[in-house]
Parts: sequence; structure tokens; C-alpha cells
Amino acid sequence: MKFIFSPFPILLLFVFLTSNCSSTQKTSNSSYEKQFSSALKKLKKGKSSSKTKSSLNTSLAKIMEQETLKMNTISGDNELSKKEQNHSIQAKLIGYLNDAKPYMDLSFMGKLEELNKTETQLREELQTSHFNSGQEQLEAALSTQDKTKSRVAFAHFEKASKYGLNNSLLDSLQKVSLDFSLIKYNLTVRMSADQKYESLVKNKLRELERLNRSFKKIHFENPNSTSIDCDIEISFDPLSIIEDLKANSRNYQKEIQTGTRSETRGDRTVEVPVMERVSGTVTTNTHIKVARWRVELNPKSNSSSCDLTGKFFQEVMETKKIKLDFNGDRRAIPQELLNYDRSELLQEREIVEEMIDRIYEKIKSNYF
Repeated sequence: MKFIFSPFPILLLFVFLTSNCSSTQKTSNSSYEKQFSSALKKLKKGKSSSKTKSSLNTSLAKIMEQETLKMNTISGDNELSKKEQNHSIQAKLIGYLNDAKPYMDLSFMGKLEELNKTETQLREELQTSHFNSGQEQLEAALSTQDKTKSRVAFAHFEKASKYGLNNSLLDSLQKVSLDFSLIKYNLTVRMSADQKYESLVKNKLRELERLNRSFKKIHFENPNSTSIDCDIEISFDPLSIIEDLKANSRNYQKEIQTGTRSETRGDRTVEVPVMERVSGTVTTNTHIKVARWRVELNPKSNSSSCDLTGKFFQEVMETKKIKLDFNGDRRAIPQELLNYDRSELLQEREIVEEMIDRIYEKIKSNYF
């Protein structure tokens, strides 16, 4: 009798066990922080016991172990990215140790002192690296008039400030890089026909100047603005409002009881209902206004930083007024129609204000 040995069941078992162990490890790792937080909370409330202190120190040791392992296995796009990740972990561990200081074992004090020293050293390295990189990028931006590089420079200066660098040169360079990074827009409005609503349009679109957008500065009809990257002309075609009246009639019929009458059936008299067919007519009078407003945007590029393209919007808005007239016998007409609350037609100015708000939102979402 021959037995055939296959390695596949054992291989599958191995994969299952290792994946299960990995899952258990992840679970236990995340639970150490919960264990630490729970023990620390009890100790701060005065619920001190050897068991709680032991739980805090055990979980703290595990957190230190797993975070140190992370630092040893960090991979990043570049050396600076790795240093930033390491600094983030060091700062996190220092936070844990400082929180636990009144309750932790003395063996952790040396680790805290060592971490403080390496964190300070690494933080100073990051300050210098980001400051120097920012200077290099800003110099390249100014020489090539490249606002993209200027934004990279600004990001480096912000990082240098984040890591604690504080000097007047950093502040001035940060301002220079931010100012140079701004893409400046100047918007002008052209009404092609009726000037009736020009002030409403301009008052609304002027609000674009108050938008807070990274690296974007918006001017509205400001001829004194300098170094404009994009001039955008916003042209409004004549406002079109078409009105239409429609009438539609419908007849309703219904059997209703108007009374009773006596009727002899065999040896007894019964009352039977007297029915009558009634009819009524409902005429629906609909007054419709349809407004259309075409708006065209034509950007003019004054620098390589302006990459906007022309667009046009066709804004359409409809408003209705419905009035019901009743003829004939109202008892035949459904109650919901008799109770209908007639709608009101929007006035032209109300329509225009709503359409301007919609056009404003489209310009904002498409360009800014």
C-alpha cells in the first residue's frame, strides 16, 4: 500500500498560522496603548495599586519596543522624509514617558533622557534642512519666475518654523515666498445690453475678493493691481424672461347621497338612500416665467502661472403661479383640490437675485 505525500496542506496550514499570529500581534499592539491609557487614568484619579502600576509599566515597555522597531524599519521617499517620521515617533514616545513619569519605573528615566537628547538633535537637523532647502527653492523660483518652486520653498519654511526655528530671516523669507507664490486674478464685468442689474451683479461678484484660497489672490475691477497673472472678463448676455399662460380643465363626477326614502319590502318598511350624480369642473390656470441668462468667462493669461480656459454658463430658472377655478357642484371635486394653496409667482428682481447667486457659485467652484 503506497502513501502519496503532498506538501500543499502543510503549506496552507503554515500560511494560516502565520497570518493568525500576525493578526494577534496587531491586536495586542493596539491594545497596549489602551492598557496604558486605562492604567494612567486610574493612577491620576488616585486609584494607585501595584497591579495598576505594573500594568502601566508593562504596556509602556511594549509601546517603546514596537515604536523603536518602527523607527528601525522606516522607509521614505528621501532621507528628510525618514527623519521626519523618526522625529514624529520620538515625540510620541516622549509624550508617553512624560505622562507616565510620576508612576513609571526608574529604568525609564534614562530612556527619557536619551530620547530628549536625540529628539532635540534631530529637531535641530530638521530646522536646518528645511531652512536650507527653502532658500535653495526660493532662489531658483525667483531666478526662473517659477511660482511652483516658490510654493515648495514656502512649505519648507513652514516646516522649519514647525520644528522650532525662530529668527527674523525665516519670517522675511517666508513672506517673500508666500507673496511670490500668489497667483493674482483681476475680474471685470461686462453687461452686453441692459444695465438694469449691473450693480447687483457687481456687488455679488465683488465677494470673490474675500475668498480665502491658498496661493490665490482675487481682485475685482481693480485697475491699480500689479503683476496680475490672469485677467478674467465676465460677460453677461441680455437677460431673457419669457412668460406663458396655460389653462387646463377637468370634469369630476361623483355619486352622493341626497336623502332617504321609505320602501316596502314584504311585510316591513325600510329606509333606502337617495343617490344623485353631481359634476364639477376644475380649471387650472398656470402662469409660467422662464428666465435664461448666459454668462461667458474669458481668461487672458499674463504669465505662465495662468492656465485657466474659457467657459460659459447658461443659467435657467422657472417660476410658476397656479390658480384653480371651480365651476359646477363643488361636492364632486376632490377635497385636496378644494384645499389647494395657490402658489405665488416670483417677481423679476427676485428671479435675478437668485440667478446671480447661482452664477456666483459656478464661477467660484470652476475657477477658485
